[in-house]
Amino acid sequence: HNLKFDLKVLARNGFDLNKFTYEDTELLAYCMAYEDLRLKTLETQELNLWHPSFEDVTTGKENLSEQPIEVVARYCNQDTDATERLWGFLAGKAEPREMKLYNTIEKPLMPALARMELLGVRVDLDYVRTWDAELKEKFDAVSAQIEAEYGLTEEVLDKPIQLGAWLRTQNIKLPKTNSGQLATGKEVLAAHIDKHPAIALILQYRQYGKLRTTYANAYLTLTEADGILHPQYSQTNVVTGRTSCSK
Repeated sequence: HNLKFDLKVLARNGFDLNKFTYEDTELLAYCMAYEDLRLKTLETQELNLWHPSFEDVTTGKENLSEQPIEVVARYCNQDTDATERLWGFLAGKAEPREMKLYNTIEKPLMPALARMELLGVRVDLDYVRTWDAELKEKFDAVSAQIEAEYGLTEEVLDKPIQLGAWLRTQNIKLPKTNSGQLATGKEVLAAHIDKHPAIALILQYRQYGKLRTTYANAYLTLTEADGILHPQYSQTNVVTGRTSCSK
């Protein structure tokens, strides 16, 4: 279940992935359009089984290596047993078109994604550091301008409730969210950009901040010292079948 993780562990320890025969219950469940692909959910839902989760076993500990070997062995065996039982159930229930999708597309793709994750992506860290410094300079400048001209601090700008209240004092009529809070999202503010000069600056403030935190800082944090980033590619996160990428 989620075999790609295990394949990477095996590959790092010298195993040849081309010599493996394997099945993946998570991928088959995905091809069968199950909404919740977690092993613990599927084993309970379809097999009426239950065993402790990883979180249950590691309670109060950093990882499994800090638990007694008997506890780890029991957890691993239960996990393996549930996966094997689940495979028998799913393989017996799957329709021919679902098995074809699994065997011809999803299963062959999975080890390729594992190799891509192991290989990683080279990042030009010097470029990213320069870009991050430029973004910080622009972010600090627009933040200072907003505070000097309108008295809005970063604390207010980062809190939608406070920002919405200030915009209302400027006679900006904002719609409300489902929770009753004044909406201050990008699309809403962009629709009012010609009604107050602060709005364009607020949008710039958010753009520079998002680029730094979501991209520049993430690259610098996640990239290894050798300049290689090892992202995670998922086959099962997007219902359209598109591969998604995280980390």
